[in-house]
Amino acid sequence: MAMYDVTEVDHSENLGNKIQVAAEGKVNIWSPTFSSYYSNYHMVSILMGTILFIGIFIGLVFFLATGSVIYFKQVTDAYLEQNQFTTLFKLGLTKRELRGIISRQIAPMFVIPLLLGISHSIFAMIGLARNLEYSLQMPVIIVTSIYCVFYGLYYWICVNSYTNIVTRYQP
Repeated sequence: MAMYDVTEVDHSENLGNKIQVAAEGKVNIWSPTFSSYYSNYHMVSILMGTILFIGIFIGLVFFLATGSVIYFKQVTDAYLEQNQFTTLFKLGLTKRELRGIISRQIAPMFVIPLLLGISHSIFAMIGLARNLEYSLQMPVIIVTSIYCVFYGLYYWICVNSYTNIVTRYQP
C-alpha cells in the first residue's frame, strides 16, 4: 500500500489516472484498491447529484400535491358557500370586503401547513448540517424563500378562483 500527497489539486485527475493505469492497468472510478482525490470527488459529486435530484423531485411532487389538495378543497367549498355569499351581497357586502373575507378564511389553510413544513425542514437541516459539518444556512434560506413565493402564488390563485366562483352570479 502506497500513499502519495499531491499539492496541486487542479492536476489530480490526470495524475490519478496515470497512477491508476500504472497500478491496475485501467482507469476505474469504482476501484476497491485505488483511491485518489479526483475519484473520491467524482464519486461524491455523482452521489450528491443523485440525492439532490431525488430530493428535488420528491419535494416538487409533495409541493404540487399539497397545494392542489388545498386548492381543490377550497374551490369545492366556494361552490358550497355561494348561497351564503349571495345573502351577504344582498345585505350590502362589496367585492373588496368579500375578497378580504375570503383571504382571511383561506389563509390558515395555507399558512399552517407552510409553517409546519418549514419548521420540519429547519430541524432536519440542523441535523444534516451537524452530520456533514457544513453550514447549510444560506441554501436553506434560498430554497425556503423560493418555496414560500410559489406557495404564495398558489394562495393567490386560490383566492382569485374562490372570489370568481362566489361572485359569478352576483350583480
